[in-house]
Parts: sequence; C-alpha cells; structure tokens
Amino acid sequence: MMYMYVRYENRCSPNAAVVGSTNAIDDRMIDLLLDWNALDPVSTHESNRNNAIYYEIGNRNPFIDNPHIANHIWGGSEAIDTWGTLSIENETKETMIQVYPNPLSGDILYLSTASDKTIESISLLDLQGRIIYTTQPSFNTNYEIDLGSIPNGTYVLTIQTGDAIETKKIILE
Repeated sequence: MMYMYVRYENRCSPNAAVVGSTNAIDDRMIDLLLDWNALDPVSTHESNRNNAIYYEIGNRNPFIDNPHIANHIWGGSEAIDTWGTLSIENETKETMIQVYPNPLSGDILYLSTASDKTIESISLLDLQGRIIYTTQPSFNTNYEIDLGSIPNGTYVLTIQTGDAIETKKIILE
C-alpha cells in the first residue's frame, strides 16, 4: 500500500485502505502501516514475488527491498535496514568528507577528508541497492574515483571510516 501511494500518488489514494472513511484519508493509516512494516519482516514469498515482477516488467517495490525506506519518508516504528546503508546510528552529524563535483558531468569524482579520518571503504550503489562500484582505498586526504564507465543516473555513495559511515546522493550526468 505504501508503494502504491508513493508511486501513483493521487491516482491511487489510500482511502479506506486500512482505517477511515471512503471520503478522506485517515491520518492514522500511515502509523498503522509503519507499525506493520516494522513488526512483520519481508517474507521469502514477498521477496520472490518482488523479484518475479521485476523480471517480468522491470519494476520493484523498494519497501520490499528495504523496509527502512519507509522510515526515511514517514518516520514511525523502525524497520530493518536490509542494505545497511540507510541507518543513521553510526553516522556523524557533521560532514567529514567532501565529494565533488556533484552532479558529475565528467568521469572523475573527487573525495577530500580531514587528515585525522582514514577512509576504509567506498561503495556506489544504484537505487535498487546493488553495488555498482566498491573499493578499499585506505587513504586520509584526497582520492579520485573514475566513474566514466558508470551509466548516468542517481546513486548512493557510502564512505566508511573506522567510526562512522557517511552517505551521499550522487548524480551522474
């Protein structure tokens, strides 16, 4: 239900989907769905169905792939982060790494960090959570990533130090 509402917006309003009347969206509906999302883990059947739909029509339900996405949109009861990249438990509040240029219209993405932080791993994930690029550079000042072979699109860059994970949205043009 969350996917249908996010994907189709006003063409698929969640009227009376869980609670409330057929004439209005009940504010409690999303709270109930978020509770279910946290308490009822994705089953093998749901995951297999999501994969079958993807192979048939090329479309996935991101809430099946990673239930924690719902928390980023609406908050609510914490659901499992199956990708391990969306959780903010280990992130620091201040930016420790500069990533530029973004959006990237060339091939080289630059990373720069304070000298007291050592980067242990860098991963670029597509929006389905698949790892497109990964490296373990072990550097502590500047680093260049050649993304010339990566297709244009929006990606998630995760950068891990010994004590934190920083996540950045990267746009390749």
